[in-house]
Amino acid sequence: MICSRCGKEIIETYRSEYFNCIRGQTWRTNIAFAKLGLWQPEQNKAEKPQVIALCSECYEEFVDFMEA
Repeated sequence: MICSRCGKEIIETYRSEYFNCIRGQTWRTNIAFAKLGLWQPEQNKAEKPQVIALCSECYEEFVDFMEA
């Protein structure tokens, strides 16, 4: 499994590494994805990922960003 953000190979298998976009399709979530470089809103919205895999470092940054 490869991290969707930094490209590092994920060797951990924690469930929290995976974030399901289907459960968070809000403007704020989309902005977070765009700022983290995981998905750009100006791209084809039909092709946005439904599940992204994040390494623990990127996941922590994602959580911090969403809670800010």
